Amino acid sequence: MSAAYSARAADQVLLALTSQRQPEPELAEWQGAGLVKPTWLKPVVVTITEGLLIRQLGTLQAEDYPGAIYALSLAIDSAVFLRARQLENGDE
Repeated sequence: MSAAYSARAADQVLLALTSQRQPEPELAEWQGAGLVKPTWLKPVVVTITEGLLIRQLGTLQAEDYPGAIYALSLAIDSAVFLRARQLENGDE
């Protein structure tokens, strides 16, 4: 997350993780990130108010940035596709 976003918003943007094998990218540096088992990125994005965060599970390592960007792009593509379908069906 950018420093500019952090400065104006009290929310954190999170990308979902799972320890269950996925077609999406596996974190190559899951141990370096501080995670306890092999971890895959999921194309699911959420925001949460910073005050609701209980603890930080890990820190994404630079080697895994491309995989995170890919998972994020899948999430965005899915959201755009779903919204386009809603508009086609007349749903507002």
